[in-house]
Amino acid sequence: QRRYACGESKHPTSGVDFLLGDGLHLSLHEQDKIAIEYLDCNREALKALAKYTGVTTCILGLQYCIDLGPNTVGFDFGPSPRLMWHCLDIGIDPVFYVYLDRQKEWAREFEAKREAT
Repeated sequence: QRRYACGESKHPTSGVDFLLGDGLHLSLHEQDKIAIEYLDCNREALKALAKYTGVTTCILGLQYCIDLGPNTVGFDFGPSPRLMWHCLDIGIDPVFYVYLDRQKEWAREFEAKREAT
C-alpha cells in the first residue's frame, strides 16, 4: 500500500491506483485542478472502469495538510463544485485525507510548561 498524509491507505485495492501528484506538497487548489484535468481527459475510460464487473468502489483521494494555529478550533472544506460535477458524472467518491501539523502547537505547550517550572 502507498503512504498518504494520514498514514497507510485505508482502502486496500486489488485493482487500479493512479497517483496524480504529491498531496503533502500540493495545495488543495492545485490538486483540484490536476484532478479535474485528469477526469475530464479520461472521462469515458473512467466511466467504463467504474462500471466494470467486480468494481465496487472508485475513490478520488485528496490530501489536505493544515498547520494548526493557536486560535484554530475547527475547519471544514469540500470539493469544488466543478470537481464534484466530474466525480458525480463518472461515479467517483471524493475523499479528503487530512494531516494536522501540530508541531508548532506542541512547541508552544512545551515552552509554556518549561516557563511554568
